[in-house]
Order: sequence, then structure tokens, then C-alpha cells
Amino acid sequence: MKKIFFYTALIGLFSFTTINRIKPTNHVSVDVLEPSDVCLAENQTNFYIAGNRGMVAKVDASGKALQSINSTGSDYEGILQKGNELYVLDETYRRVDIYDAASLKKMRSVYLHDNGGLNQSFEGITFIPEKKQFITVTEKPVSIHTYNEDLFEVSVIDETPFKEASSITYHHGSLWLLSDEQMMIYQINPTNFSIINQWKIPVLNPEGICFDAKENLIILSDDRKTLYTFSPLNNAQ
Repeated sequence: MKKIFFYTALIGLFSFTTINRIKPTNHVSVDVLEPSDVCLAENQTNFYIAGNRGMVAKVDASGKALQSINSTGSDYEGILQKGNELYVLDETYRRVDIYDAASLKKMRSVYLHDNGGLNQSFEGITFIPEKKQFITVTEKPVSIHTYNEDLFEVSVIDETPFKEASSITYHHGSLWLLSDEQMMIYQINPTNFSIINQWKIPVLNPEGICFDAKENLIILSDDRKTLYTFSPLNNAQ
């Protein structure tokens, strides 16, 4: 595993990036206890949500749970669908639990490594298909980990300009990092991890981020148990 340091370059880019402010256009309550992350299902209609206490749920656009399970997970913080599988990130156990997306049956687990505190470790997981790489992000301090398709860690950036992270996703050539405490979204270059753009959002406790089939930004609030919809970010002012 190699360590990569982009801290100085990122600080410079971070300092000169304009902060945009956006407001949601719609919101729906979700039928999930303490929801922590969200991803768009591959049918482009429904969403998968990870929750505390090992909950995984499939919900429709209205937030109604269509399917759910309570597993042996402890503190699920990230979720991703890749093909027919769901990759669910457990912060407490430092592992990825892999489920069959159709049945929500747990298939296997892969353990990861991080030195963060018990409740300040892994917060999000995503996949970059062009590079065939998984990416995870930790909460505090914020580090970005890169893995191959077998979830073998190949690099880590353990110094970044971010104060805190609550989720990460990949969409249309960029990584998108969400900060709960700062109530911010950062668009990041997936090659050098520099900040391209950033947005301030009026959402309490934003814990999950994804995009829907219409390019709308979707933000999940843990405390409010709510999915917020924002217009596509290329139209944001």
C-alpha cells in the first residue's frame, strides 16, 4: 500500500473555490430507522438505504420501504450497488458486508484497515468503473482510501483539507464528498483529488449523497429521516 500526500495542493485549491448555495426542491420522509447513506438502485427508480444497527432497506421515490433487513451489522454508514451486489460499509467493525441486491441476503464480508476512533472511521463507499477502483472515506480525520476490485487497499491519502466527511459517491467523472458538520458538498477530481466546486446546503445532519436518474442531487438527513431533492448541480447558481 502506498500513501499519497496532496494536502498542500488541495489547501490552495480549497481556498480559492467559490462556495455556492443551493436549496432543495422537494423532500420525502423515509421509512428507515437512523438512515446513514443512500444510493440509487440500478433500476434507476428505487433507492437503497443503509442504517444504524445493521439495517439495509430498499425504498421507492416516496420513501416507502419496499424491502428491509436487520443484519449482524453494527453501524452501517455507507452503501453502494455494483451489479447485482450491495456493498455496505460498517464503521464499527471496519468491514464491507456484501449482499445480494435482489434478496438482501448477506453473501460475504471483507475487512478493511483504519486507525480512526470507534465512531470516527469509515463513512462512505463508492466505485469508479473507469478505473475499476473502490473508494472509501473516513469521518475524522478525513482520509481517502483506494482499493482494487477485490477490496485490497492500494493507496491512502491521510491528509486532506476536509474537516469532516459523512459520505462519498462517484457520478459523471467526479467524486462527490458530503460533510455533515459543515453542511457542504464538494466536487472532487478523482485523479488528483483536487476540489472542483463546492456547495452549501440547508440540510440538518446530511449523511448520504447520490444522484437520481434525472441528474437531481439527492441528500439523506439522518436526524430528519428525510430524502431531499436538489436540481441538477450544473444549473446551480
